[in-house]
Amino acid sequence: MKVIILGGTGTFGQRLSRRLAKSELISSLVIAGRTLDTTSALASTLGPKASGVQIDVLDEASLSKLMDGAELIVNLTGPEYRTILPVLRAAISAGVNYCDIGVDGRVAEAALGLNTVAEAADMTAVIGIGAIPGLFNMTALQALGYLDEPQAVHFGYCHKFEDLFGSLEESYERIRMGKKMLAVQEMYMHALFGKARQYRDGQLIDVDAYADPHILPLFGDGAIEVYTFGSSEPITFSRAAPSLKQVTANVGFFPPELNEFLRREITKAGPDGEEKAFSSIVEELVNNPERLTATTREDVTCGEVVCIDGIKDGKPMRCIAEPSWNSDDFPVDAITVDPLMVAVTRFLKREINTSGVTSPEACLDPQSFFEELATMAPIVTAQGGSLVRIRIESLV
Repeated sequence: MKVIILGGTGTFGQRLSRRLAKSELISSLVIAGRTLDTTSALASTLGPKASGVQIDVLDEASLSKLMDGAELIVNLTGPEYRTILPVLRAAISAGVNYCDIGVDGRVAEAALGLNTVAEAADMTAVIGIGAIPGLFNMTALQALGYLDEPQAVHFGYCHKFEDLFGSLEESYERIRMGKKMLAVQEMYMHALFGKARQYRDGQLIDVDAYADPHILPLFGDGAIEVYTFGSSEPITFSRAAPSLKQVTANVGFFPPELNEFLRREITKAGPDGEEKAFSSIVEELVNNPERLTATTREDVTCGEVVCIDGIKDGKPMRCIAEPSWNSDDFPVDAITVDPLMVAVTRFLKREINTSGVTSPEACLDPQSFFEELATMAPIVTAQGGSLVRIRIESLV
């Protein structure tokens, strides 16, 4: 089978490329990117199955031609709000299966809008199968059954600034050299600007991004302070579980005092001011690093969680869920790439039997997903007999 990885020389692409080059399911692995020298150099380290090509991912005609004869296209290019839809349209035109790790909610909504033409092309596209979204969508799906009547799902992620945006020193140097944000930085900044799609009272609505602060409890001790975020969970999960009345996506940064500064800089930059805001944020944090170590509040910390509100035994209850993390020692990129690897493997084994554009929670069984993830990589392991940790508490 022939697999093409677009953006195969990036951090995620290199990890996936090395994994796939060892797979007996693959006969040909094509690493595609902006420069032939870079893709060919990586391919040369992967063995005889691999080859490198140069491609412009915004050129849909060239993409469709490249995809001829492929079994699967894996899209790891960015910034995703510019590159996902052209690549997906090309895959549909070529009739080739597709998957990505996209985060952006509006892109996900537009991608799902291509479902009818994808079905007509008899191809399958699984969007957003990384960590955020992806891994936590599957966590939420696994946890739904712990309540008799699940009503609302809240996804919450709170991390240090550099965990999402990378090294401040490297970013500062790029700014000084007049270079633009990296694709992953551009993607996250884009999701913090403007309006974010959220699912409330049974319908999708637009709310201000990076607003509406609230606290979500973690599975263990502590809680996270988070704000509305323009990622895809409200759009995809509300379709996969239509009985829900509310699905929200939320993000925050630690220490919590950092959020007010970030929000102020984003507001000051104005519409389409992602680059300006990012530059001012990075310069301030490099010159005043004490902003990254402020700890005047002790009620919140870092972490990620899924909270499901609903009814159990006739009483309002909350289910708090997270993957059963094995340890903190695994590579950070594994959290994104290894869930993707589960989907890729299912495609190659022809175990995804739907067609059209779908999300992981709509086409994968959560229990078998986590079981396969546990055999592939050390990021999760069974605890108390479960690969998803669950705590139930009263909301009364």
